[in-house]
Amino acid sequence: MKLTVLKEYLNESIQHVSKAISSKTTIPILTGIKIDVDTTGMTLTASDTDISIQSFIPMEKNEIQVIDLKRPGSVVLPSKFFVEIIRKLPAQHIEIEVKDQFQTTIRSGSSEIQLVGLDPEEYPIMPGIEENKSIQIPSDLLKTMIKQTSFSVSTNEATPILTGILWTIAGGKLKFTACDRHRLASRETNIDTDPDFTLNNVSISGKTLNELSKILPDQNTLIDIVFAENQVLFKMSNILFYTRILDGTYPDTSKLIPQTFQTELVVNTQRAQRCDRPCLFAFSRRED
Repeated sequence: MKLTVLKEYLNESIQHVSKAISSKTTIPILTGIKIDVDTTGMTLTASDTDISIQSFIPMEKNEIQVIDLKRPGSVVLPSKFFVEIIRKLPAQHIEIEVKDQFQTTIRSGSSEIQLVGLDPEEYPIMPGIEENKSIQIPSDLLKTMIKQTSFSVSTNEATPILTGILWTIAGGKLKFTACDRHRLASRETNIDTDPDFTLNNVSISGKTLNELSKILPDQNTLIDIVFAENQVLFKMSNILFYTRILDGTYPDTSKLIPQTFQTELVVNTQRAQRCDRPCLFAFSRRED
């Protein structure tokens, strides 16, 4: 394998996929980033078995030649060194060459670094997901829903199902629910989907969704979300984000919030957020 790639595109992709690297893995090859290069472009892959992220760099983008390919191939490079090396290289263009026994040379400007790579054939294959059960949602809305519910997920691994956010779809509405036994957060929104499409008992780790939120574009871009038996795939323009569904059944939280109230408080949240000192609220009981 031999190619030259623009640093800004490579560094951006590395920052995306490195979110799936875990230092606690017992599988040595998963401490690395897999690189596949062919005539279409470069694909970077990282995984910790719970989440997997793929980022694709095209040969050209916006009429700019991003990759100059000399020889296609694959290699797995240790992320601990690869991430820092690419970030600190001085020049705009980076040359990567893989020789026998996956001995890898990285050149940029006057710098030349040697890395010992691993066999890409030993890297786990990404899960195959049939795209017959999917929805679309704007990325900014998805980020907002994650932010408004993820703070209520449990951090106690003794009840793994509560460390996730429950996704339910019914009647053209998507609902997020998170509860740690002391707090409950819920957010519902309309989505453009078949009214008969339903989804139940799909719980995704709150920690994973927070990592996803860092990758999601800020602009109003549609994200494809594909649901499988035990996996969920988030598809962005050049990024695939796989995560597994938590095992177990999420407890019924529908009756935790009563439907009738003795006291009701309405707060202007925007004004409350702007308070630079403790805010005073006046409470009054409403008699029916």
